[in-house]
Amino acid sequence: MRKKPTQPVSIPPFKPRSKVERAPVPGKSGWIREQVQHQSGATAGQWVVYFYPPGQQVKLRSRPEVRSYCENELNEPYVAADYD
Repeated sequence: MRKKPTQPVSIPPFKPRSKVERAPVPGKSGWIREQVQHQSGATAGQWVVYFYPPGQQVKLRSRPEVRSYCENELNEPYVAADYD
């Protein structure tokens, strides 16, 4: 019995789910600000901002989380303008 010749299957190019930009937070030693732009789905085009405290792998997802971390873990006052 002969096998049918197979046709090549095209594989669509990889499309990243998000665009990521990382930069230090000015004036906040060791803090990293990560901006993520969603590339697909219902939130395509929207930017989300995450903060990483110095030397930690903790992703702080909101300003209340940053405030709580500053006040409870670092024992320093939270100034919202420092994280804009």
